Amino acid sequence: MRARSNGKFIRHRLAICVLLLCAAWPLASCQMKELTSLPADHSQFPEPMACGKCHVAIYQEWESSPHAKAYVSQSFQRATNDYRFRECLACHAPEPTFTTTRPVARTADCNLGVVCVSCHLDQGAMVGPRQPTGVVKPHPIVVDAARFLNGQECGRCHESTLQQWQAFPATAKQDCAACHMPEVTRTMTQATDLISKPIVAMEKPNVEHRHVFDCPDARASADDYALNAVATNHRITVTLQNRLPHNLPTGDFGVRLVQVTATAVNATGKQSEIAQWEIAGTQNQSLAPGAVRRWDADLPAGTQTVRLSLARKDRNPADTVVILEKAVAIP
Repeated sequence: MRARSNGKFIRHRLAICVLLLCAAWPLASCQMKELTSLPADHSQFPEPMACGKCHVAIYQEWESSPHAKAYVSQSFQRATNDYRFRECLACHAPEPTFTTTRPVARTADCNLGVVCVSCHLDQGAMVGPRQPTGVVKPHPIVVDAARFLNGQECGRCHESTLQQWQAFPATAKQDCAACHMPEVTRTMTQATDLISKPIVAMEKPNVEHRHVFDCPDARASADDYALNAVATNHRITVTLQNRLPHNLPTGDFGVRLVQVTATAVNATGKQSEIAQWEIAGTQNQSLAPGAVRRWDADLPAGTQTVRLSLARKDRNPADTVVILEKAVAIP
């Protein structure tokens, strides 16, 4: 009796799946033109929220990323004197279509920052590096893996950083995405309702890059920076080696600073700051790949440990972000 009930239940579930698939199948050839259409003046464009209805995970990553806040962040407002420096707007609110050169600033919805279509929309199709595995393609798709290699896409705005990376001689160097868009295995789209569930179920998980676009502070290690201290005769020598394939700090405009702080800790745990040193992101001050910077300072009596920290700084102290911390025992 139980076997018959189980068989009936399975047949019922299969019937529902078949009906859902039949209902969803017409969508496989459906083209939603509003996702790839632009008026001549670019006064309207497909917004990230529209892309996020299917690309849920990517949208959530973008929403919390520096790209989404590129225009509205307080640091950008301060750096541009409340948007008076118009030449900066092109990369913080770029036009809603791909360009082979530096984009121009758009006039619509600048508050959305760097949007999906700024990097992926080209001549009426969405361009990506990997072949989609889903059955449903609601907009035209072009696969162009080469466009997204070797920082070409990123370098349209991050010009000096790309030049530094290109000048780095290592043959096995990682490109922009490897550090700032770490890999993840998942489906390109995610189900949001009953109809989309069987559609997404037919899609195969694939390796793609997370759209976080951030400095890998939480993942910083000796692979990226070598921060050390050596004590001799009540003096300490602190060294920092840049192991990144671009300058430290890097960037084209605004305040670019990294700060090294040395703090002494005695036997009772009392801490006292020894010194702070800054490296500015200018051509003559920034630390080139492989280069080492050294500083010396007096070491307080009774120091047992020196705590070192490396941080990114902005004009606003609240925007300081610690990249790396290290404790060095003093003999």
